[in-house]
Amino acid sequence: MNSNDLMTIKCEMAYLNELLERTDMLICGCTNTLTELETRGNALHGDDLMITLNHLDIYGAYLSEIIFTTISRIEKEIDTIIQRNEVSTDEL
Repeated sequence: MNSNDLMTIKCEMAYLNELLERTDMLICGCTNTLTELETRGNALHGDDLMITLNHLDIYGAYLSEIIFTTISRIEKEIDTIIQRNEVSTDEL
């Protein structure tokens, strides 16, 4: 295993962490909007709610896809490292 492999995984993990933070911000923002609507006495339906739900639906799906793709890349990198180490061990 070389340091480039570990650096790649470290970078992917940092990217994944950023995506998870953005997901958390999205969920918190939508939750705050819904709470504000309810506090103002608005029924939780109608145009105000639809904007929030559409925002959550569109960006949530987008972030989910990127997160799962990033996790897949990390798994592939780890599998490559494991296979390389198994080959190196077998050669001894």
